[in-house]
Amino acid sequence: MEPINEAGRTRVRLGLILLFLAAGFLVFFGWALATAITSSLRLSIRQVVVIRGSQVAVLLGSLVTALALRKNSRLKPYWRLAFAYFVASCALVLSDYTGDWVLILSGQALNTANGFAALKLGEDAAIIGTIIMLALLTRDDLEKLFLSKGHLGLGLIIGLCSFLTLTVLGLFSNVSQSMPPGRLRELLPAFGLIALADGFMEEMLFRGLFLRRLGCIVGDNSANVVTAVVFAFVHLQIVQLTASPITWLMAIFLFGLLFGWIMQRTASVLAPALLHAGVIMLIIVDTFAAFGINS
Repeated sequence: MEPINEAGRTRVRLGLILLFLAAGFLVFFGWALATAITSSLRLSIRQVVVIRGSQVAVLLGSLVTALALRKNSRLKPYWRLAFAYFVASCALVLSDYTGDWVLILSGQALNTANGFAALKLGEDAAIIGTIIMLALLTRDDLEKLFLSKGHLGLGLIIGLCSFLTLTVLGLFSNVSQSMPPGRLRELLPAFGLIALADGFMEEMLFRGLFLRRLGCIVGDNSANVVTAVVFAFVHLQIVQLTASPITWLMAIFLFGLLFGWIMQRTASVLAPALLHAGVIMLIIVDTFAAFGINS
């Protein structure tokens, strides 16, 4: 009987992993799926209506699921995880609607480095603010979201050393050397702001919200893989602009595993966020060129 019980537990665990992956794709790709279905059926519905409608549907669905689980005595341990999907959906919707407030206030053009930095700051602040606000409103433990000092010394060593090293490598890469030194120094604050804001936002959104919640159900290693897969495919639009998208997709997946592993080991968002920011600094000039931003 023991092998059968073990096999049953394995099937349940695999089923849960697939369920969580599907939920993650709905949160981050539900709008794309709805757009593709509408287009294939040739329905005369404005794309913006389809996108907003799908986002609201996922948001409400995750909230209803979380509340239903909370009321069920057997399934109550899962409600915080379902609520994490609602938080992510809510953060993304609010960012879409209100994320351009810094850009508007700054009066910068979007196709400039400063304008893009203002947009990213507004979007990332909306997402991080939503996560923290909903956590406080529901009396969630911020440490479970990795919003704690954790192993501070180790986190600072890993985070600061990796950020500074990757930043130097990025600024002195062949692409960066094609930019006049004076212009590079002028844009450095915008580059740094974009990298740090995006680094902290993505670590909170993709891993801080989910790693511990998933880990309690399917184990830390499986949770790390699930979040890394979703993290990689969310960047699909960006990697499609590269010469070798499959290679880049795999690299992002591996970086996702590394970020998650460091977050679990340091018990804080600090180190992976700084490392993440360093990786962004390594490729930021190439990214600007790919999106047609006047650097």
